[in-house]
Amino acid sequence: IVDDGSAPPMSTAYNHTRFPNVKIIRNEEREGLIRSKLIGGDAAEGDLIVFLDAHVKPDPGWTAPLIRHTNTNYKRVVVPLIPILNGETWEINRAAVGVKMMFDWTLQFQWFEDHNDLVPCMSGGLLAMTKRWWEESGKLDDGMYEWGGENIEQ
Repeated sequence: IVDDGSAPPMSTAYNHTRFPNVKIIRNEEREGLIRSKLIGGDAAEGDLIVFLDAHVKPDPGWTAPLIRHTNTNYKRVVVPLIPILNGETWEINRAAVGVKMMFDWTLQFQWFEDHNDLVPCMSGGLLAMTKRWWEESGKLDDGMYEWGGENIEQ
């Protein structure tokens, strides 16, 4: 987990007893979303890197399909379904799901679904890839700071 200079630090609220194998990397000064992902991706020690923005709540068993797809082809980047989550109750509206993105010449994006497994442009906030492909593909552009653009960068 990368804590990008939050106040108070995330480590003060984190349950180390429940999740002893999770490391928290703290940026003392804000680096921004993309550079924080670069820091976290580079620090990852396992074979699989998973990026989840702070507003993401995974379902139980969420890692199994990610592992299966990346084990099939190490160059796969796996993106989950993105349901709408009620910010107050954390209940999921499974009828409202965004999966794929498209963009026009002004780089404005829209969600779409064509019932095909190919994803030409994906959400950059939640994805999984192998550490090997992270390194081979060039990671993310360290000149990017905030949200927007990572969906077409990786």
